[in-house]
Amino acid sequence: MLAFAKNPTSYNTTLRALATEDEPKQLLIAASNTLVDGEDFGWLWDVDFESMAPKVDRVVVSGTRADELANRLHYAGVPMSKLDVVEDRRAALDEALTRILPGGRLVVLSGYTPLIELRNDMRRRGWTGRYWAV
Repeated sequence: MLAFAKNPTSYNTTLRALATEDEPKQLLIAASNTLVDGEDFGWLWDVDFESMAPKVDRVVVSGTRADELANRLHYAGVPMSKLDVVEDRRAALDEALTRILPGGRLVVLSGYTPLIELRNDMRRRGWTGRYWAV
């Protein structure tokens, strides 16, 4: 599942929706601090990661702000033993997928630039079509 999350409201709304399905368990969270994505990441502290922390089996964080994401998740209650920091997005996707059991689901929460890069990688792998269509 690929979800666009770029601010506290979009993260919190997505996390609440996932909680209704007892998710997320396996996560890939990607964020960058490009001009398009926004350079100030102080808003990460306004995201209710605490509500999802007990449900997480594993989290891979990626992007130019991977270290900051890992720090925020640690303070939210996700043990460091459940966190992997992989800055390169393609490698992060590969790492996150190694943890998925048959029938399982990977939840990807991503800002704008990483979302485009991850979706393009998924298209190259043959998982999605060229356009944002169902």
